Amino acid sequence: YPLVVPAVLISLTLSAAAFVRPTLLGQVYDIVTQAVIPLGSAKTQEARDEITKRGLVQIVPLLWTFSVLRLYEFCGNFVVGVLFALSKWRLLSKTRLRLFGSILQQETSFHDRTSVGSLSSRIQEDCTKMQGLLNETLRSVLTAVIETVGGCAMMLWSHTSMGIFALVGTPVLLVLTHSLGKIISYYGIAQNDAMADANDVVTESLSNVRVVQAYGGQEREYSRYAKVTRRFMRIINLTLFSETALRYLRQLLFQGTDILLLAFGMVMVLRGTLTVGRYIAFRTYMRRFYEGLDKVLQAGVDVQTAVRTCKRYFELVDRIPEIGPFGGLTPSSCEGVIEFEDVWFSYPG
Repeated sequence: YPLVVPAVLISLTLSAAAFVRPTLLGQVYDIVTQAVIPLGSAKTQEARDEITKRGLVQIVPLLWTFSVLRLYEFCGNFVVGVLFALSKWRLLSKTRLRLFGSILQQETSFHDRTSVGSLSSRIQEDCTKMQGLLNETLRSVLTAVIETVGGCAMMLWSHTSMGIFALVGTPVLLVLTHSLGKIISYYGIAQNDAMADANDVVTESLSNVRVVQAYGGQEREYSRYAKVTRRFMRIINLTLFSETALRYLRQLLFQGTDILLLAFGMVMVLRGTLTVGRYIAFRTYMRRFYEGLDKVLQAGVDVQTAVRTCKRYFELVDRIPEIGPFGGLTPSSCEGVIEFEDVWFSYPG
């Protein structure tokens, strides 16, 4: 968190700076467009030079501001990338260490019931997904929310009627993503479990490879691994359709709306009710809104999957061993008879 907090704050300022650039660029286009008409009708070189000079006086401050914002975004993204990367690996190492320590404290019967491959997979995959939720997903969600809300507000400010039209399909996407997200999150956990079974077969076979070869069990172990791999692929096939359908339905809605608004905007430009610069600014804000909305929807799916993973992680971390590592258990009573038959020993010599 000492690294995540400043990284998040810098990300917020970067997102805010990104909303200023389209307005500046739109103003530049409008200045150039408005200067072209009198420039073409100017009869002398002196008149054309005067028009060009007035245009440059207006454009240069805007371009300087635009350049400063771009430079700030470049430097800020560099710093944010380093901070989030350091935070990622620190968090990942801590969660894995804590989970590994909890596993070592469990009683022997727990390890008899739980395969090595399953535990290894949970240390690797569950911790990675938890780190993604607390680090990468957090960053993505905050940035996406700013892009979505800011893009929506600036889009409506640029042109209200076109902005409302761009928002029409949003409720459909929200409902669709929520429904398919539950399916994807469920099968995401199933993928981890299936891969854990495959890892268990590999670990067991390779750690006892001499025994496998001595008893000619290569074919049997190969068949076991092929069986769990086929199960993993069946789960992948079930998940793949939902993920692909969700991704391309979003793209279809975004691109369809973009084409319709492009045609509508060009008609308004030809009629003189909308300037080219203002349309470019609107289109930029609309794209930023859609990009932010797409990230928010994808983050919703990732969060649903990560929440299930976090639940499994803390169930194992907080699990109290049935028999502690020290002291053991003392039975309430100990009665019975031990009889030795055919038991003998001797010392050599």
